[in-house]
Amino acid sequence: MTLDEVLDEARRLPTVITVERAGRLLGMGRSAAYEAARRGDLPTIRWGRRLLCPTVRVLELLGLDPAHLTAPAAPRSGGRRGAA
Repeated sequence: MTLDEVLDEARRLPTVITVERAGRLLGMGRSAAYEAARRGDLPTIRWGRRLLCPTVRVLELLGLDPAHLTAPAAPRSGGRRGAA
């Protein structure tokens, strides 16, 4: 994945992602991702029987600041509401 592709995907990620998806973002395969999770190298949380990765932590592993990944705001109109 190129950096632009990673950034574009990062902007659309939910709060938590699967271990497999986190591995793909980090450039590793499924088995390597689960092994990294088992070792504690990949941050995970348990949700029932599911093993998930907090997206913010995965982005931090990539050296990305999640606060700077928000989509750009829509342009605002020049006028004020209710102005006469």
